[in-house]
Amino acid sequence: MIAIKDLTVKYQTKNEEILALDRLNINIDRGDIYTFIGPSGCGKSTFLYVLSGILQDYSGSVLIDGQIINPKSQRIGLILQNYGLLPWKTVYHNAMLGVKIKNQPPMDEYSNYIFRKLGIDNLLDRYPKELSGGQQQRVALARAFILKPDLLLMDEPFSALDAISREEMQEL
Repeated sequence: MIAIKDLTVKYQTKNEEILALDRLNINIDRGDIYTFIGPSGCGKSTFLYVLSGILQDYSGSVLIDGQIINPKSQRIGLILQNYGLLPWKTVYHNAMLGVKIKNQPPMDEYSNYIFRKLGIDNLLDRYPKELSGGQQQRVALARAFILKPDLLLMDEPFSALDAISREEMQEL
């Protein structure tokens, strides 16, 4: 379960202080699916960055299963809006990056299943610059799914996919 109490995030720009999240309170039970909708700049991505452990400069309390967020020990998958692919790494190495960072043993059978399911199994030796936006998005999805995360956070994960592909990805 995720328990958030009085989560507040502020950013300081050159000219002003921006309040990205203001005393957010929410409890999310295991297995629940939440969608956060709002205009650009309202704090949706900031919220995901806090939950993933990337952003740690906040006030309030954020607990996952009663513990402070620790991305190294908790299985949290994050799909970034801009995909977060490293241009000098192949599709395969980008997809396996989370497993490597968390020092998990490679799960070749499961990874290959995910690659096939996402339709990128024939792209594993390519680099991000050689891929379409939709293909890059599928690599980012693979990286998150391969971790078998307990918590999956997605920032506009299907925006570059066509309608048929979006439906297929939602089944995963």
